[in-house]
Amino acid sequence: MYNFWQQIKAPEGQSYQAAVIKTDLKLTALYKLFPCKLNEFLLTQDLADKGYFIDSGTIKHISFEDSAVVYGRRQ
Repeated sequence: MYNFWQQIKAPEGQSYQAAVIKTDLKLTALYKLFPCKLNEFLLTQDLADKGYFIDSGTIKHISFEDSAVVYGRRQ
């Protein structure tokens, strides 16, 4: 929904900052090796306020990138 709204708001022919969510495979593997409470893991790794979150047992990261790069074209 966020990217759709940004696309609507962007001036015609211009790109926008698109939200991109990627799974961090290394952190997910580490998390599975050392099970603990979800929030504790993020806090002890200093990741809670750097865009990382846990979804269904995997560590994911949200970042913002130019939509022209994300989608390979102008929106």
